[in-house]
Amino acid sequence: MSTASMNFKVDSNTKNLFNQAAENMGLTSSALLNIFVTRVAREQAVPFSLKVVPDKSKVIDEESQKAMIKELAIVNGLIPDDDNKVDDLDEYFKNLGV
Repeated sequence: MSTASMNFKVDSNTKNLFNQAAENMGLTSSALLNIFVTRVAREQAVPFSLKVVPDKSKVIDEESQKAMIKELAIVNGLIPDDDNKVDDLDEYFKNLGV
């Protein structure tokens, strides 16, 4: 069996933590990566579940999400624009009795 090299970049802290984890398992980092690559190649799947953890600072509240979806639907002609258009503020406030 011939061998081939694979190179990729990772930040140094992650590399150190990975090397430490491999050592704690009695493996080299190369052996641990070979196990992972072999399983992915054989099973055509990642051998563990992947979860996307949203960045809480970028989470949009439900009301804003609904408003954005509605606006996109209006722009794309999927629903009619039922908002009142105001062409003349003075007339608008006069009709409101203000």
